[in-house]
Amino acid sequence: MGVLHAFVGRLDIETIEEALSTYLNDVSIKGVVCKKLKAKNGKQFRTTAFYVSCCCESKELFYNESCWPEGVELRDWIFYNN
Repeated sequence: MGVLHAFVGRLDIETIEEALSTYLNDVSIKGVVCKKLKAKNGKQFRTTAFYVSCCCESKELFYNESCWPEGVELRDWIFYNN
């Protein structure tokens, strides 16, 4: 069993990891892990972003637009080898 990894952006600035995890668990996405991303170099944004992962068995729900809050940006997470 694999894991899906994604960047999730454009969420309300007040969104916390626990709230997003609960939201995704409530729509039956399995194995959810959410980590809030921090802006670099002192930048400030009007929205917040997260690294989100889940079990591959939830792929259909994970990529289903209706399972996410309206206006959210969802992209596959890109891993770079240094």
